Amino acid sequence: MKVTKLRAGAYRVALHGHSFTLEKLYGCKDWTLWNDKHQTEVHRAETKSGLLELMRTWSPEYTEREAQQTFCTYA
Repeated sequence: MKVTKLRAGAYRVALHGHSFTLEKLYGCKDWTLWNDKHQTEVHRAETKSGLLELMRTWSPEYTEREAQQTFCTYA
């Protein structure tokens, strides 16, 4: 996993050959994880570290599925 800061409150996360954006949107208490391919929200958490810890458990197959999502399925 490689994490790169884009700007204040936004990070690019590369995992298993896929790219995601981790962002704390203005006025939102949670951090949001988006897949970069479809700009789809895939997860939310109260902390950035919580989302990164979750992503560390992802298998390559699960990462592929999250990267291909075209609509939010976790809510």
